[in-house]
Amino acid sequence: MTIRFNSGLKSWCRADYETTNDDGTGYGLYWDGGNVLYGVYSSTGSQTGNDFRRFATGRWLSSYGSGGGPKVAVIARINPANGQVNYATFLTAKKADNGQTNSLVVQNLSWNGTNLTVQAKSWWTPRRVNTNSMTCTGSSPYQYTAVFTEDLTKVNSASALTCS
Repeated sequence: MTIRFNSGLKSWCRADYETTNDDGTGYGLYWDGGNVLYGVYSSTGSQTGNDFRRFATGRWLSSYGSGGGPKVAVIARINPANGQVNYATFLTAKKADNGQTNSLVVQNLSWNGTNLTVQAKSWWTPRRVNTNSMTCTGSSPYQYTAVFTEDLTKVNSASALTCS
C-alpha cells in the first residue's frame, strides 16, 4: 500500500498495484518534492492477476523471470498527484548456472534530474546492462549499482564489487 498525505491529511491511498498472492510489500520511496516519485516493492514470483507486470511492459525487465521464491525488487514511477503507476521495472539477480531468478534487495535510490541510481544487495549473480549475468568472485551478496534512464527502459551502467 502506498499513501500520500498533504499537511497531515490523506490525499490518496493505493492498494491496487499488486492484487495477487505475491508479496508486493512497499519498502522504499524516493520523492524530489515535485513530480518525481519512485516506489520500491518486493516480489517473490509472478502470478495470474493484476501484478506489476502490467506496468513493466517494454521496460528493462518486464517480469519476475523464471523460478519463484527468491525476493526481488520492483521499481515503479508513480504520479505523485494521484498515486497511479506510470511504469515499472523488475530488478532481479540471475543465476548463472540455470538462468533462474535470484534475490535482490534495494538499499538506496538517488536522482540526478535525468537518471535513477539504484544501490542494492544482489545475490549470485547481479545483471549487466544487457540483463545477462555478471561474472563474480567471492561470496554473495554483492554490492550492486544500476543507473536507470528516467523511464526505466534502459540501464546505462551496472557494476558490482568483485564482478565484471
